[in-house]
Amino acid sequence: GRMERQRGGSRWRGKREEAGGGRWGWLVEGDGVALQLAAVIGSQFKFDGWKALAATSEDELLDIAERAIRAGLLEEAGPDILHFPHGLTRLELEGEVSGLKRRRLHKKMVEILSVAGDQHQLALAEHAIDSGDPQLAGDHAVTVIAKLRRQGHRYNEQDQFDRRGAIPSRARAIYGPRPVDP
Repeated sequence: GRMERQRGGSRWRGKREEAGGGRWGWLVEGDGVALQLAAVIGSQFKFDGWKALAATSEDELLDIAERAIRAGLLEEAGPDILHFPHGLTRLELEGEVSGLKRRRLHKKMVEILSVAGDQHQLALAEHAIDSGDPQLAGDHAVTVIAKLRRQGHRYNEQDQFDRRGAIPSRARAIYGPRPVDP
């Protein structure tokens, strides 16, 4: 059935029902919170990362994923990889998480991805920046930016840091002050 507003949950009736074409009816109470966590991770994510962030049993999260896939809210993008096929759905779910909780969840994702190894450096940097912690952002984002530059990519890190509201002093020291627009 449809969920009503619950503690730590979200608004399930009204504009979401209209926008989602009734897809939310597949979900049961509690699914919304897990989907909000998935939305904070990003538009595409590994099931194991979601499981680590959700701190729930694999069987329970598989059931939630199954219902969300059936409802068209998630799709499988590869082995153990899920994604939100509708960006606005993900943004709405993420937007329902308070800023405090969202920043803390991004910090947890940094911890989770740090253990996962080198292949997740870009995601690690994005979560570090989104954590709102300038030191954490500097520690991870500057490393990725330097690596991208060595590979010949043109990446305007100052815009990225400005957009996120976290310009680490370490980034300023390496790349200099942001140019003033004429």
